Amino acid sequence: MDDITTKKEIRISHYIVFGVFAFFIFVQCILFHYSCFGYIAFSSLWKSPSEFFAFYGSKLLPAVFIASFIFLSKRYWWSIIMSVLIALWMIANIIYFRANELFINTDAMAMVDNMDGFWSSIWLYVNWECVAIFVISIFYVLFVSVMCRGGERNWRKYGISAGCAVLLYVVNLLVGSDYDMKHAPRPGDWPKYKGLFVTPRYAAAGYYALWESGYIEASSVLQYAVAESVFAIDKLIAGEPEIHFSDADYSLMDKLVNGENDEKSVAPKSNLIVIIVESLESWPIGLTDIYGTPVAPNLDRIIKGECLYCPNIKSQVLQGTSGDGQMIINTGLLPIQPGAACVKYGTNMYPGFAHLYACGGVLYPNNAWNQTVVSESYGYKFSRKPKPSTGKDEVIFDMLESYIDTSSSPYCVQAITISMHGPFDRIDYNALSFEDGFSNDLAKYFNCLHYTDSCIGLFWNKLENDSLLRNTTVGITGDHTVFKYSTLRDYQPYAEKYNMPIPKEESYCPLIIYSPEIKEHMEVNDLCFQMDIYPTIMHCIGATDYYWKGFGVNLTDSVVRNNRLITVDEAYSLSDKIIRSDFFRMRKEKDLP
Repeated sequence: MDDITTKKEIRISHYIVFGVFAFFIFVQCILFHYSCFGYIAFSSLWKSPSEFFAFYGSKLLPAVFIASFIFLSKRYWWSIIMSVLIALWMIANIIYFRANELFINTDAMAMVDNMDGFWSSIWLYVNWECVAIFVISIFYVLFVSVMCRGGERNWRKYGISAGCAVLLYVVNLLVGSDYDMKHAPRPGDWPKYKGLFVTPRYAAAGYYALWESGYIEASSVLQYAVAESVFAIDKLIAGEPEIHFSDADYSLMDKLVNGENDEKSVAPKSNLIVIIVESLESWPIGLTDIYGTPVAPNLDRIIKGECLYCPNIKSQVLQGTSGDGQMIINTGLLPIQPGAACVKYGTNMYPGFAHLYACGGVLYPNNAWNQTVVSESYGYKFSRKPKPSTGKDEVIFDMLESYIDTSSSPYCVQAITISMHGPFDRIDYNALSFEDGFSNDLAKYFNCLHYTDSCIGLFWNKLENDSLLRNTTVGITGDHTVFKYSTLRDYQPYAEKYNMPIPKEESYCPLIIYSPEIKEHMEVNDLCFQMDIYPTIMHCIGATDYYWKGFGVNLTDSVVRNNRLITVDEAYSLSDKIIRSDFFRMRKEKDLP
């Protein structure tokens, strides 16, 4: 009788652990989706039951399938490991998405060494959903430690539960293909997938590779882990796809490439100084603290003078983030998808304004993003960093001042800052004051901006006092934005409470260009792109005859701003082919027009 009772208790514990495990994974999937996309589609239960089934089924059924392996195990310890791995996978993807609006794939994993010295920045993107997902796994560990009994393997129960999950998921796919997923609007250029038509078959063929966001939104992060693994194996077996330029590509290239004027035949009219400010966004410019102290008084002053000011520069970086931003600014090309061109194709031949100068270099704060290699590829004659790296921008600006004091004209020098890198703790600087209860992250960001702005101000004063601005073009911009959609959503209570213009959906980088060519204050409030920075600088230094025009437009010209030769999607696609094929080297070696 005791043996029968024991076996019955074991069977009951199997069902309990199965149900709890599946439910916990399901809840984690919902939290993940809400954290990344800001909705859970619960109202569809009475508005559109098929949508409700498709949305929640794509999260529940994979959880049921994973939990069904409980019936094949004699002990539950494996489910603890699985629960922890699932939680870590979700948390890592939430952090990566909040930082880059992308999800982790094999290319991102291959670039993990770029995180050296930056691991603390991940804390900026940890939110309550990350904590909740981890806590759920802890609860499951505690639960299993109580329900620690095992039992004999039961293939029949496993087959029924796993089979039903798979069958229902197939039905879920079919139902999902009949409607468009309706959800709260959000920014981004990802295509809106129709239902759940993206199946592993497409993933194996590699068609989903560029659209991880759409794939996860339409299914779940659990299916994405499988799909990414299948795609990675397929890519490993098949190798890099052959690059083919279509007739349409060549037609676009005819408009963007001038075969005659290379760097040897184009002489810039002025010196060029490019300051790339880490994580600089437009909306804090013009704000003050509670005592009326401006957050960025020097940038406020500069943009009111005779210069070009474009506050709405859309960041176009992808997985390469800061490396992508530097490449776009220097070459007018757009990032590859996926991966980072500065890492995978750092030794390519790239066009750019630095090639036009006999003197010039890059002043950078650390070795991230293959800096020394790509600086040479972009045309700079040297690259230097402070020793030791302090994380303080004043060191970079001291190096910049020293260079322009000793260099002969014309020169091109680029300074890259670091103090505003998340989580905004590289410097101990608290010049600004904010009310109790204000966001600690925003307060630190504003103080870091105030510090970097002071460094820019001191350098600007030198340019003015030494009359260097008479023959120098100076560009100031951000490498990328730091607050993405999901983070901006978290900051909206502060926007309302403190009457701050924190964007709701997308933030932008500013572009400030002072040049002898610009004789008046010009403010362009149109939506512009990072790819526009390169042709605008080329115009300001008098190098519009250079053979590579770039994908963007000269922002000082209102006519071309409204008559672009190429769309953003076309630019991404063509740029990807140009970089992967090392087009400009091939063009030079084959003496192509």
